[in-house]
Amino acid sequence: MTVIRVNVSKFDTDGRSTSDIVRKIDAYLPANYAVAYSGPNPDGSVTVTVEGTDSAGWTAAGYVVPRLASGLYTATIEEEIR
Repeated sequence: MTVIRVNVSKFDTDGRSTSDIVRKIDAYLPANYAVAYSGPNPDGSVTVTVEGTDSAGWTAAGYVVPRLASGLYTATIEEEIR
């Protein structure tokens, strides 16, 4: 399983609820990845944790992180459990 942390800046959250942000991020994910946690930060930004398993080319490093970047979401791989 791979855990990815997505940081959504305060600027990008302006006027949006956490559930709106989660829906937008979820739209970028392949079926083998899903939002596991989301929560606001004290500075007004939001952290979203995505978990999933690499499968058939749908990998965290090769697909998920670049796909999120195409939507201007900064994502980092936090942990890879084999």
